[in-house]
Order: sequence, then C-alpha cells, then structure tokens
Amino acid sequence: MSVLKPFDKMPVLNMATVLFVGTDESCMEQLAEAMMKESKTFDVKIHLAKSLPLPAEKDHLRPRIDLIVFLINLQSQLSFTTVVSSLSHVDASFFLGKVCFLATGGGQMKHTIVEMPTVKKLADSYLSILLFSELNNLAVFCKIKGTPFPSHLSNASEIICSTHSHSPHAQKALFCSFLIWVEEDGAVQQAVSEESERDCCHTAQRLLQMLCVCAGHVPGVSALYLSSMMRRAGPISEAM
Repeated sequence: MSVLKPFDKMPVLNMATVLFVGTDESCMEQLAEAMMKESKTFDVKIHLAKSLPLPAEKDHLRPRIDLIVFLINLQSQLSFTTVVSSLSHVDASFFLGKVCFLATGGGQMKHTIVEMPTVKKLADSYLSILLFSELNNLAVFCKIKGTPFPSHLSNASEIICSTHSHSPHAQKALFCSFLIWVEEDGAVQQAVSEESERDCCHTAQRLLQMLCVCAGHVPGVSALYLSSMMRRAGPISEAM
C-alpha cells in the first residue's frame, strides 16, 4: 500500500505544492484556477486526484506535497466515502497541520446527504482544519440572492444538488433548462457569477495562507499552530 509522507522528498526553493483529493473535479479545478490567479511570493504547484493512493509509477515525477486538501461534497455519499477511504493512504505525520478538509454544498440543508456534524467529527478525529465553501453551486447562489426558480423548473434545485434520484437524461435536460434560464436573465447571471467568484476567491486565499505556512515560507511559524491561527481574522501575516 502506497502511503503519502510529507518529508520523504527535499523541498524546492520558493515553491509549494498542494494536492486536492475529491470526486468533484469541477470544484477542484475552480479552486486551482483561483489560487493561481492570486498574487503570491512563491511558486505554487497544484495536483488533483479523485482518490488515494496516487500511482506509484509516477512518484519520482511528483514534488514534495506540502498540503493535502480533501474536498467533500455534502450532497454526495460517494464523495464522503472516497475521502474516508483515501485517508488510510496518508502518513500520520501529515496530520500535524498539513491536512485540510473542505466541505461544499451545505447551503441547502434539505439536499445534503452527508451531515455537517459527521464531517466535523471526521476532521476533529484527524486534528485537521475544516473549511466550508459553496463554490459553483448555482442553486444555492440564486437562493442567496433571493432569486426564485421559474415554476416549470421547480425541481431544478434538486437536480443540481442530487445525482441519485433521477436518470442521467432527466438530470441533463433540467440542468440545461436551468442554465438557459440563467443565461436569459442578466440579473440572475450577474448574481450567480459575483457570488461564486467571491466565495471561491475567499477560499483560495485561505488555502494559500495555509500552504505558505505548511511549505515553511513563514519564518518561525509551524504548521502545528495553523489551526489556531486560521481562527483569527485577517491574513496569517497579520496574526503573527
């Protein structure tokens, strides 16, 4: 069994590497893009994986991993079980501040399959930070902006948030109808775009702050104290 270890490779000067693990590729790609757009004083390498372990034959090509982010979609049991099974492929020393859990899809509680207390218990059991973000959940953002769904799309919210109760054809048809409605309504389109970008940028900034510490780019600050530092307001540099 291949196990990821945080110190089995030498660090690279002015570089930090983060590994995203989760079944929601679109959310991981969205976060990766947002992190790359943020201004930073070091180079960032981002790797995405649906699950662990990583392919052993490519191990010599991978840089040292400084931070692992496990992304859990609260509207998918598969997402949760995949993360849980992947944890066994992470060395215990990684959980000394170099692991973060990121929960998405909790904006509409009636559509969640995995309960938030369950995810919190998981994060606490591994002594790791737990963040929440909605990212690109269009239905949630429309609700935040107070924009109602059209009557003929009354089930669109459920279609977007659930993947187990409808056929693939029905999911695609209703989701496409919803996207057409969003595209035709300029106000809705702008609201969705602004809220999505704001939430994604905020999450990306927090992850970059964590990555900076985990990679050892903040003198005198250990990842062991990252959890308490992240509870403070403002950037990590201001919290020191």
